[in-house]
Order: sequence, then C-alpha cells, then structure tokens
Amino acid sequence: MEDTQLRSLRQKELLYTNILFVVYAVIVFGLIFSRASTPLVYAVLAIIFAISPLSMVLARKSNILYLMFPGMNELLRYEQEKLGDQWLRYQLSNVYLQVAVSLFFVIQAIIRPAHPFSNGLPLWYFLVVPAVLLILGNLNVRSQARRIDQSNYEQLKIYTGDRVLFTSIFAIVALVITGVVFVAYKILEKSWSHIGPF
Repeated sequence: MEDTQLRSLRQKELLYTNILFVVYAVIVFGLIFSRASTPLVYAVLAIIFAISPLSMVLARKSNILYLMFPGMNELLRYEQEKLGDQWLRYQLSNVYLQVAVSLFFVIQAIIRPAHPFSNGLPLWYFLVVPAVLLILGNLNVRSQARRIDQSNYEQLKIYTGDRVLFTSIFAIVALVITGVVFVAYKILEKSWSHIGPF
C-alpha cells in the first residue's frame, strides 16, 4: 500500500473512531441527563463494550460498526496482510480487555440500586471523564497504527505475544476482582434479607 493512501486511511480511522465515540457518548449522556437509572446506564455501557468482542466471535471483524465506514475494509485487509497469522491474536488482546470491562459493567448493573445515575455526581465529572477518555482513545489509535505501520512481521509477532500476555493477565485479575465483589455483594444481600427491615 502506498504511503499517501495509508496516511489517508489512518486519518479516516481516527475520524471514524471519534465519530463512534461521540455517538456512544450522546447515547450514554442522553440516558444520564434524562435521569435514567444506574443499572440501565451500566447495562448500556456493557453493550457498547461488548460490540467489538461480538463482532470478532460472529464475523471475525474487529468492529462491525467501524467497518461500515468507507475505506475501513481496505485498512482491515492491509492490517491482516501485515500481521499475517498474528492478526487474530492481536485482535484477541483487545477483546480480552473489552470483555472484562463489559462484564464489570454487567455486575454493576446487577448490584447498583435503581437510583438515577446522575445523583450526587458533580458537573465537572461529565466534562472531565469524556475528555480524558477521548484523549486516551486517540493516543491509543495513533500508537497502535504507528506500531503496525512501522514494524516488520517479526517485530509485530513479538509485540503481539507481549500484548496478549499483558492483556490476558490484566483481564483475569479484573474478572477475579469483579467476581469477588459480586460474590461479596450476594453474601451481604443474603445476610441483610435475614435481618429484615429495622
């Protein structure tokens, strides 16, 4: 692939990623400002983070919504050729984290009381959190694109192995902690039910 064509595709990738982020943010903040319950907001967040893993399982695509944009199928083919037999492992390293985050939000949706999500949250929270997530997301997209474009197959193979190991450990630890919190909540819930109302 020519450098000019690749640069154009990478610019589109960044643009489309930001468009998806804005769409997700509008959905989530629309729910929050309409005073949706905390479990509902967490359930929607769980669904958002589950989109990419489901895309990989059902269609072997990194993100079905993302690939609906012009040129992204072409970029997908380029990355598959560049990574070779490491492409699936590379994508799975992202999936592990997203599954862990999605399950975390599922647990939150189960254990949180049905109060409006916005209760007690200061205004700055709704400004700072999206800004930080947007910056981190853009940095991640640029970093991963640079890594793929500037590395050869052997370098990418080593990097993919390290990435899979790190994300696997992180996801396992996150899931264990989430599971412990859920079990602890269920135990406390059961003990509270025995005590009864005061």
